[in-house]
Amino acid sequence: MSQLYTLMMEHIAVLLKEPLKRDVSPDEITLLSDFGMNKVVFSIDDGPTELLAIACPRSEDYDLYGEFQLLKKLHANAGDFFPEPKFFYESSLDRLFAMERLPQKMMSDVKKSPRYDQIQSALAFQIGYAMGFTYGKTGLFTEEPHDGNILASDEDMPVVKLIDAAHFIPGSKRDLFEIVLKTYGYEREECVENPREFVDGLTRGYKAGQK
Repeated sequence: MSQLYTLMMEHIAVLLKEPLKRDVSPDEITLLSDFGMNKVVFSIDDGPTELLAIACPRSEDYDLYGEFQLLKKLHANAGDFFPEPKFFYESSLDRLFAMERLPQKMMSDVKKSPRYDQIQSALAFQIGYAMGFTYGKTGLFTEEPHDGNILASDEDMPVVKLIDAAHFIPGSKRDLFEIVLKTYGYEREECVENPREFVDGLTRGYKAGQK
């Protein structure tokens, strides 16, 4: 029988035994965010690997299984830019989706780095490349490229990862441009202020993804 620990609220019980390599106690859970008391994001240590997990009640409309399946597809086709999905669990009450936790920072944290101004153009290129490669491989791109869905390092040649598989859609390159440079331009200022680098990365990534 799997052991369930309740995390933060009674109506979300998180499975923390069978899919993991060892038993995990509640004090080993690091809560990262709690969305309106119906979706919880947390990290857990699975031996040599730290996992990022999302839990929500089965009654919620949020499609964790759909995100899990799509992340499997994205990782299989563009694994350099996506975390690896680890497991999905569903009971009559709860759903849990876990993925590899990547070492890069949230874009909101990268923007606080003293090096952010120096690497903006490089970030614009790398974000474009990641999106272009994914689009070339799968025909899909994120419709929510906000700071919470992009990870990056603050090195001279930043490493960019895309982490939210729930909002990837088909569309045209024009749609992609519109979403990144206009709809989310208020957060993607590195791309708005360096459009040539963003387009160059997107074009090169797209060609590489089609090979």
